[in-house]
Amino acid sequence: MTVSDGAKMWAEGYLRVVPLRYATKRNKWERVRCYILPRLGALDFAAIDDMVLQDWIAYLSSSGRCLTGEGLAPISVRKIYNQYLEIQNWLMDRGAIAHAAGYHVALPKGGCQEAQIFSAEEVAGLIRVVRPKWMRAVIEIAYRTGMRRGEIFGLQWRDINWTAETIMVQRAVTATHSGEREVTPPKTYTSCRCIPIDRHCIDLLRMLQATARSEWVIVDQYGRPISPWCTVRYMHAACDALGIPRRGLHALRHTHATTCLTAAPAKVVQARLDHAWLSQTITTYNHAIAVPQDNIVAAFDDIVVADHAPGDIPPEPESDPLLD
Repeated sequence: MTVSDGAKMWAEGYLRVVPLRYATKRNKWERVRCYILPRLGALDFAAIDDMVLQDWIAYLSSSGRCLTGEGLAPISVRKIYNQYLEIQNWLMDRGAIAHAAGYHVALPKGGCQEAQIFSAEEVAGLIRVVRPKWMRAVIEIAYRTGMRRGEIFGLQWRDINWTAETIMVQRAVTATHSGEREVTPPKTYTSCRCIPIDRHCIDLLRMLQATARSEWVIVDQYGRPISPWCTVRYMHAACDALGIPRRGLHALRHTHATTCLTAAPAKVVQARLDHAWLSQTITTYNHAIAVPQDNIVAAFDDIVVADHAPGDIPPEPESDPLLD
């Protein structure tokens, strides 16, 4: 049995049957479609040994990113590899294959890559040069709210509280193929959250509402809702026009988080971004929450618990009588 046939069998017998969240199913299949099948799909499971898998891991680490050809982060490589093992073990348990490999493979160590962010000047430049024009609103909303791409495309006018100046995240729009648009619940149950927004974001939304012809906030020039699939291409084109390194829409979420951490505690930012754990916020944005040591020293300079003036310190004895 080839890896491609085994993956299809696993998808039909497990992925379609087990009650997983849509986002979980999508992520699992995307790892299979984008990273496992292109390199291993035509191979028979019996022909795959640890050496083949080690070469595949080396490829993912050096040039595995589909769109740019760059290497994947170690944590991404480990997730993809574990996905392969999940399929292999599922087939083994059902007697579909008799050969298993990959238990003596060295995986890359390390966590996520450092978050890529934009400067305020770069964000202003992106808004100025990006095409089509509706992408300008997507960029500014992402920058000012930290919402995920799917949450932005899932935003409807009824989700905005104009009096309280907040946005309620209640749904997301996903796309696994060009032109596809599927409305789903947010990423997790805690993703349904209320996000306070600044006056510039309110002004932007009011301007968009003045010409709105749909219940959806993000629409094209004809008032039709848009698939989020194409945002990567538009963001890269805008970055190229500005002469800056290519970064995707998610980098604006990182930029928002970095800015927030200069003004609010990490626990508050965690809730705003919908991170499951505080450690995720601290680890991802450690560069933004590092407190200068001078601030700590200055804090203790103002605290007096005892007076240690030079005259109050007894002189050191020339010898210790207990040791003489």
